[in-house]
Amino acid sequence: MAVEPERRDRWIRSLAEGARQEVSAALGLLEGADDPGVKEAFRSVVAQLDQIHRELRDLA
Repeated sequence: MAVEPERRDRWIRSLAEGARQEVSAALGLLEGADDPGVKEAFRSVVAQLDQIHRELRDLA
């Protein structure tokens, strides 16, 4: 069963927005972190979420 293009696009935009919100939340946590290891781990997560956001946005 095929998904309607409009529904697919809404779903992709919703995923992209969710990824953007996760990036924003992770950046907020990163700013409050004192431990360099924690900061590096959050930077990695933020970079991955940012990449997902860009890829999803490009699909929409």
